[in-house]
Amino acid sequence: MTSLARRVWLQVGSTIAILCIVTASFAADAEFRQPTLSLYGSLRFAFQGTNWQGLDSGPRNYRSRAGAWLGIPLPTPGGHTSFLLHAEAGSLADRVELRKRLLYAGVKSPFGQLTYGKQWTAFYATLGQYVDVGVRLSGFGYPGSTRLNDDLQYSHVFRGVHLQVDAIQDSSLGSGINRFQGGIDYRGAVWRLGMALDYSDGDGSSLRDQDLRVDSRTRPCNITGVDCYGISAGWRVRDLEVNAILSRVVSRVDHANAGAVNLQWRPGVMRYYLELGGLDGPSTSHKTIAGGFLKQWNRYLSYFGEFSVTDQGGDASDTAYILSFGVKLDFDRHF
Repeated sequence: MTSLARRVWLQVGSTIAILCIVTASFAADAEFRQPTLSLYGSLRFAFQGTNWQGLDSGPRNYRSRAGAWLGIPLPTPGGHTSFLLHAEAGSLADRVELRKRLLYAGVKSPFGQLTYGKQWTAFYATLGQYVDVGVRLSGFGYPGSTRLNDDLQYSHVFRGVHLQVDAIQDSSLGSGINRFQGGIDYRGAVWRLGMALDYSDGDGSSLRDQDLRVDSRTRPCNITGVDCYGISAGWRVRDLEVNAILSRVVSRVDHANAGAVNLQWRPGVMRYYLELGGLDGPSTSHKTIAGGFLKQWNRYLSYFGEFSVTDQGGDASDTAYILSFGVKLDFDRHF
């Protein structure tokens, strides 16, 4: 970490911490709340068929997960400030082994929330979550991070405006890589508009073709020295919702563009989605059409079907097809 990055990181963290402490001290009087504990989980299994090299056909685990959320009121005037802890474990796609998905702790007050750990990033909260709506096969046009380790995050909601700032030092991305993210998103009853920035502290090389392919396990915005910025917009009326994102991936010598449009229709217990997404890089590009349905059988059980067709810019052999049908069992308990 450079000295400049270290100073910025510490200044951001100390400023947010002071803000939350002051907020806690001046919270209005109210009754002292009780500690709350929530347990939840989602088991997802499907039968998958594909011609995609590196993926197998057959029964698959589709990112099952389970977690817990704990909130404890702090002894501040009014009791509006709480300590919170959120932990979630889950499996990677097509694997059964458990991995840490979320693990963060912090303080929540009327003037914002300050947390640290592995959590959803500002870039994903402002752009990615609006097109990543399927059980698995969606969000192809989103180039950024989802959850990162060692994330010092401040977030606040005021009159429909969602603000989030992240200072990240995630060793899983490589030695010495630091990222700074920020997002602001207005979420109204009918329409939504947001913008986000993901800045990398470090010198990077040009974008590589393998990093821009759909089957890459490295998202372009996680590469050292690569910066990303983007906008998102949405519109909702009754059971119909449309969301779109557009982002630019910039390295020190070249750039790529990414985007997606997602349409959702939710009549009753059914949910349908259709997505067009893609990424256009210096020497490679891909375009994907994906869609699916999910029907809620009862409070806990639902079944779904999804498909995706991806053209990775080459000949016919580079076109990847995935088709899946499965079940999802969700549960939650509050104490």
